[in-house]
Amino acid sequence: MVVVYTILIGYVVFHVIHHSGAITLTARPCPTPGQEITTTISQGIFSPSPVVVKRCDDVTIINRSNQLIELGLGPHHEHTHYPTFAENVLSPGKSMRFQASVLGSFELHDHIKDKITTTLTVTE
Repeated sequence: MVVVYTILIGYVVFHVIHHSGAITLTARPCPTPGQEITTTISQGIFSPSPVVVKRCDDVTIINRSNQLIELGLGPHHEHTHYPTFAENVLSPGKSMRFQASVLGSFELHDHIKDKITTTLTVTE
């Protein structure tokens, strides 16, 4: 179950999300750093899509749109707690970075517009 609290302060809307029943993953330590991988979100589309990386790669996601994007990992409403991925609200032009530490395929999506989605696949 997900409970979303919406708070309006001035012109900014904040979403406080409480997740219960979400999946939690455990990372294996990376022996050496991987490659730098960049993906962008522009006009509602992730590029590249899908996002395919190797374990231990550092992934940067850049918001090239003109609106806020709230990134989530896992199925919308029932998220996956990926050890190195913190859900973030990205203003236009801002980015976030995480290390791909767990193998598998995961849905990467925008909370605000949940139709903006791609698959993140982490391979060995």
